[in-house]
Amino acid sequence: MSSTIPAEASETLVYSPANLEAKMDVPPRFRLRAVSHREKRHFDRLLNEEGLRQHSTEAIRAEMLRGLVEVGTPETAAELEPRVKAFWEALDDHDKEQAELPAEERTAFDHPDLERIQQLGNEIAYVWKPLRKMTADNVDYLAMLPLISVAVAVQGWEGLEALFEKDRGFLTVECADAVRKALNDLDEAHGIDAGLSWSQLYTKALSRIFLPKDQEKNSASPSPSSSPPSNTKTDGQVSPAGTSPASATSTETPAS
Repeated sequence: MSSTIPAEASETLVYSPANLEAKMDVPPRFRLRAVSHREKRHFDRLLNEEGLRQHSTEAIRAEMLRGLVEVGTPETAAELEPRVKAFWEALDDHDKEQAELPAEERTAFDHPDLERIQQLGNEIAYVWKPLRKMTADNVDYLAMLPLISVAVAVQGWEGLEALFEKDRGFLTVECADAVRKALNDLDEAHGIDAGLSWSQLYTKALSRIFLPKDQEKNSASPSPSSSPPSNTKTDGQVSPAGTSPASATSTETPAS
């Protein structure tokens, strides 16, 4: 359906993905609402309705240590645990240092034990089901987070052919997924890596839900009280090295 979907709230942000703006004379224009506690409650409700759960880095690491004995003996576990913890401490220190640097100056984490700890993480996951279940939870969470963010924050759009469907005053998750597919098609049609425009839209949506502190005072709507979902230093292949942060949860918005 070719749609110009009217916004319903009085305060909105009009946004077009930067890559499509550069390629199209008339790119899609999305209207993102000013998010209040009502929207944040709906965001949390959708997470619960979808049965989504995110485990923190600390919880994942604790489960890895519990599974450590399963890949060897109590003696080898006692020997390896301090080594693993020292690795994690080095990783955390690196992340803190990198967070203070401009993006162009950041470097990848390197450590003498990097390969060994990654291998150990995979060995633990292979034999320790509780860790696999936690990782599966996080994978599902990260897959659905962009869709739920867009469903909550986006009010409407123009210039994009996609299903428009609402439930309780918000876009449905199915509608958000239709927007994702339509944007991917536009990316491909204009020589853009498929998924890039969608990534820009959902990070912008997530930043509306979790408004940066320095912008809260300029917003007419009350800002949500909780923080954005935290990055969990693990991915689908479970690595206690934590070298694959869950970047889908980042609230940093790509340039627009």
